[in-house]
Amino acid sequence: MAQRSHKLITAFGPPSRFTRFCVSTLKKALSVSKGVFDDVGVVEVSQLQHAWSNAKNDVLFFYSDCPERPIVETCLKTKAPILLVVDDPADVTSDIICERGMARDWAYRLTEQSQTILSCLIGSKQSLVIQKHHCTTLDSFLKSASDHFNLNLTDTDCANVAAQLGATAPEGLSQSIQVLCDDIFAKENPQTPSQHQEFPPHIESLFDHLGRMAAGNEIQHINWPIEMFLGAEGTKAQFRGSVNLLGPSRCIVYGPYLHVPVGQWSLKAELMVENCTAGTKVIFEIYQSHVIVSNIFALPVSGIMTLHATFDVIDPRIPYQLRLITAEGNIEGSLSLTSARLMRLDGSF
Repeated sequence: MAQRSHKLITAFGPPSRFTRFCVSTLKKALSVSKGVFDDVGVVEVSQLQHAWSNAKNDVLFFYSDCPERPIVETCLKTKAPILLVVDDPADVTSDIICERGMARDWAYRLTEQSQTILSCLIGSKQSLVIQKHHCTTLDSFLKSASDHFNLNLTDTDCANVAAQLGATAPEGLSQSIQVLCDDIFAKENPQTPSQHQEFPPHIESLFDHLGRMAAGNEIQHINWPIEMFLGAEGTKAQFRGSVNLLGPSRCIVYGPYLHVPVGQWSLKAELMVENCTAGTKVIFEIYQSHVIVSNIFALPVSGIMTLHATFDVIDPRIPYQLRLITAEGNIEGSLSLTSARLMRLDGSF
């Protein structure tokens, strides 16, 4: 890729209306500065390589909300300048629910996937980080982008971009990009419900750790809420906390289909067992596209049992599962998953 004469302009950000506004504004500025350019949205390195090899113009603009890890690593190694949009996780999840019709928990999972993948770019000097709630003005955004990507925008160019956005004088360029984004969206989508959604405590607790990542902090622990796990009935059946072991061998608990930052992690899960006198055996697995940890153990008759597993996260784009599978049929007993907590074992970020 480095042997080609194209200029690569890269933008990352979660799937939200604020990200779309920032990306669209950057593309307007790029059009004013450089004229016609290639515009692609991909998630895999092979797709980016194909776009680069087949680019018809001097500038290739590339945006992704959930790039695979090799794309992020390539951007970091080449030290190419990046626009990184950081949005409020609750607003991102609300956007996904309103615009894609996704169920609440699955909308959160998409938000977490994007923000976990992109979190490693926040502290990079090659990232121009635009935080939603930092009250950045349109003038500041355009001038920062001009410097970061060497666009050489003049005052006239900035006024041209502002006019395209409907940000006319006298306030024009002094308007907050967050306010502009909301105003434009309201005009273009008058029937779309308000962005704000109410979230239950278990989702709010997950927003907390995404917020810490968005602030550039290394996450040391993650609590996987029991409410995000699924029961034997399938992906539409939320785990209710306790499973009757009566029945054939089967997967009785799995999930939470959540994403974990790159690094080495330890998982500690606690079970509550009741009335299990038959010496039932359960398979405990950690799964990410394939089984990466598998242990089999006998349940106690009653009481609390603690399970441990250690694993390395290489690609945060792929979600993780904890799975409990009965190794044989059972005639009695019940099992509850009471907690699941991840602890970081290294300093990777």
